Amino acid sequence: MKKYLVIIFLFILLFANLASAAKFNLKQRNQKAETTKYLPKIYGYTQIKLSAGGGQTLEAISFGDIYVGAEGRLEQGVSFKTEFNLAGLATSGAISLGEVYLDIPNLIGGGNVFRFGRFKIPFGESMFRDSDEKPDITDPFYKTACFFSDYDFGVQSFSRIKEGSYELAFINGEGIGGDSSKSKDFVGRYIMKGKGMELGISEYIGSIGSNSRNNFSTYLKSKQGSLIGLFEYVNGTDMTGTNRTLDIYNVIVQKISPKLESVFIYESFDPNLDVSGDHILVYSFGMNLFKTKDVRFSSHARLQKVETASDYTKSVKSMVQVRF
Repeated sequence: MKKYLVIIFLFILLFANLASAAKFNLKQRNQKAETTKYLPKIYGYTQIKLSAGGGQTLEAISFGDIYVGAEGRLEQGVSFKTEFNLAGLATSGAISLGEVYLDIPNLIGGGNVFRFGRFKIPFGESMFRDSDEKPDITDPFYKTACFFSDYDFGVQSFSRIKEGSYELAFINGEGIGGDSSKSKDFVGRYIMKGKGMELGISEYIGSIGSNSRNNFSTYLKSKQGSLIGLFEYVNGTDMTGTNRTLDIYNVIVQKISPKLESVFIYESFDPNLDVSGDHILVYSFGMNLFKTKDVRFSSHARLQKVETASDYTKSVKSMVQVRF
């Protein structure tokens, strides 16, 4: 009898030890999952560009954007993002900021998100997208003519759903942690989405010194089969607030295969509507080859003509892009 009692006791003791070990391992896994849940995701991309023609006597090899960033999520849906552009290290030795912000959802209810920090200016379509997502290698003229940067410091409220989105922001206006005017600039964007269609309307209201800086944008984006089209219209003032500008930017992308696409771009830009002879016309045709989803090769031929010039300036721009 004692023999059986000893066996039962040892069995209970062994079972208790196994249960305790299992509970300890489960606790460890939960603690590990709880810890890794808040670990930031590291990401980035590098662009190397080659330019030939366009009045240059030699081909130029340079860096495009070189972004390295981290983003993650904290408790109660709060998220953050921090990124740096390292491209300036090759020329000026400087590192510039990309987006550095904190997102707080449902701060005042209604499903909206408040963003604090430095973020993309919610204006237009092509300016708002990161350079690694654009089919073109060259930015539209209005981005550098009308804005100091496509990033700025401020406070933003936004909401994004399947049917569309809105973004409202108060920003410094000069892309830096300061402002030469006494008031903040306002920018708002509203997007409506349908089946294969997207319509966006943006308004920028600001000032620099005693001059007003106002810009209006509307765009229509459509995806029909293998074709993707973008029509963008931007009208307003340049970054100094002294010249009235007009930019019409059209992009047509055709998916030839899952890894190959052709890109046609037409742009008509007038840097000063009150002066004749400075209108710029651009035609560009190129190919983008995606070796993998993270490795892209691009080559685009570009024709550019100022109104008073006798002929087009011809150039070829190529790029290798790697994301991680």
